Amino acid sequence: MKPTILFILHLPPPVHGAAMMGKYIHDSKLINESFDCHYINLTTAKNLEDIGHFRLGKIVEFAKLLYRIRKTIRELHPDLVYVTPNAKGGAFYKDFVVVEMIKSMGCKVIVHYHNKGVATRQDRWLDDKLYRKFFKGIKVILLAEALYPDVQKYVKREDVYICPNGIPDTTGGKEPTAERHNKIPHLLFLSNLLVSKGVIVLLDALKILKDRGYSFVCDFVGGETAEIDAARFKEEVEKRGLNQLVVYAGKKYGKDKDEYFDKADIFTFPSTNEAFGLVSLEAMEHKVPVVATNEGGIPDVVKNGLNGLIAKKGNSNSLANCIAELLDDKQLREKMGEDGYKKFKEHFTLQAFEGKFKDTISDAVAMGGVLINFVYYYGKKYGIDKVRFYQNADIFVAPSFNEAFPLVDIEAMQFALPIVATNVGGVTDEVKDGENGLISKVGDAASLAECLEMLLGDKRLREKMGKDGYKKFTEHFTLQAFENKFRKTISDAILRGGAIANLVFYWGKKYGQDKDAFFRNADIFVFPTYYPNECFPLVLLEAMQHGLPCISTAEGGVPAIIENEKTGLLVQRQNANDLADKIAWMIEHPKERKVMGENGTKKCRNCFTIESFEESMNNILIKEVQYDSTRLYI
Repeated sequence: MKPTILFILHLPPPVHGAAMMGKYIHDSKLINESFDCHYINLTTAKNLEDIGHFRLGKIVEFAKLLYRIRKTIRELHPDLVYVTPNAKGGAFYKDFVVVEMIKSMGCKVIVHYHNKGVATRQDRWLDDKLYRKFFKGIKVILLAEALYPDVQKYVKREDVYICPNGIPDTTGGKEPTAERHNKIPHLLFLSNLLVSKGVIVLLDALKILKDRGYSFVCDFVGGETAEIDAARFKEEVEKRGLNQLVVYAGKKYGKDKDEYFDKADIFTFPSTNEAFGLVSLEAMEHKVPVVATNEGGIPDVVKNGLNGLIAKKGNSNSLANCIAELLDDKQLREKMGEDGYKKFKEHFTLQAFEGKFKDTISDAVAMGGVLINFVYYYGKKYGIDKVRFYQNADIFVAPSFNEAFPLVDIEAMQFALPIVATNVGGVTDEVKDGENGLISKVGDAASLAECLEMLLGDKRLREKMGKDGYKKFTEHFTLQAFENKFRKTISDAILRGGAIANLVFYWGKKYGQDKDAFFRNADIFVFPTYYPNECFPLVLLEAMQHGLPCISTAEGGVPAIIENEKTGLLVQRQNANDLADKIAWMIEHPKERKVMGENGTKKCRNCFTIESFEESMNNILIKEVQYDSTRLYI
């Protein structure tokens, strides 16, 4: 059986790095064949301009998202929940709620960071408290080793996986050429228009190059944002006198985007806030040398002097110098393009990413199931509220010190839950060690932990024990099974004689439906009265009305009601042995008992209805009435 994975990730639109990687995971044949995959889109932003901005509708969408996640987890009971959270700010607070809710439902969580910024907020009191809780007990996927310092304060290195991004082949299987034939070198910037992507720094560097006398054309490709739209970009270009050197092409996708890479001599990516940067991989795939910054995981992709040059972050002079070095040396550009392509094919293809990602998820699943270091006390629960806890559970734990026969174990079996219990009282008659659960030593925490670890690490074993427990419940522990066993016990006790006070229950007075319930649940009605003034006990009629055979003494008018051996049995007055014999006979002869009950019901309908009573009274009155001219005598 394939592990069940719930992926809660960003999917386009809007288009950005995390959303594109989410789409690659969602569409991956390898990943979907390796796991039982289910997907929920974590995105609440409608477009790039909407990212990071408050909108009332986002609150409603977020509430719906939480409801969907909770409902899906209850239905799936996933082996692992994968989340792509944000690292800081309001978006982190939102994702904090998501992850903590998932952990509170007992799920194992792995988070995959496509951004960074934890270290920039870790000194704030509130953020520090939230990060400590957020990272407790989860695994973390980072895009590059260089990103580990960002979470080092909260995550041990052994709890971190490194899984670099990869992109699909857009060349159609044909190896591109590093040689370009542009009369004027073409520079390319491809990203959304954000200050943090280095748009302004790059424009400043281009002005420096222009002032030095360099000839070039720089294409800016990417979507407008709330920070920089087309109008502001135009103003920034004109302010620096770059009108003839800089072209804004807007968004480009697919083949249109590939054309810009194919004609570019140098790719520039001067981001000041970046985790990885998929666009660098696209440039390497097209054999374009990259000028980037020493930011985030970029140095793990762009090796300075090998497949590109690394400029100082936010430094326009350093960026201009790197671009100038490549503008001055065509052969160096081509060599770096070739080396970049080789590195891309070895490490950054989509196939390489899928293989690494699959191994990471498999290893995270194998590390065990539900995290038990999260404990929550919910107080008393009854009815449907209690049922929900059974439905959401994977394991039922009952490490009691003093127990006779706990009904809660039976309830857990009814919901197909494996049980971890102790060898105390009658528990071992309910829970068979290795069959429908595991038995721990009383008061031994190590023994209990060992049992839990075994079940947490083996979903198949949990499911098998749950099924075996449910089967045992239906065979031995239903209410019907108890009633049958209890009835036989009573019968046997009566037949054996002796004191049976512990089998007799006094229920007090009962009326209406409560009284009817006792008649419906009975098999025999016993009325051994020896009251000297007993005349015509109506209670016998009620018993006959409910189809019960009756055992009574022949006091007063009883023989007119009970026909011996036809609607019941008559016993000697104050004779316990005779009464015991008659009860035993009834118990041992269920067919005859049934016939007597049916005869009693028939007699009741024919002779003892309210209509027959009224008719009899009417006949008596008619016979006794005497009339005179003015009065009626009775």
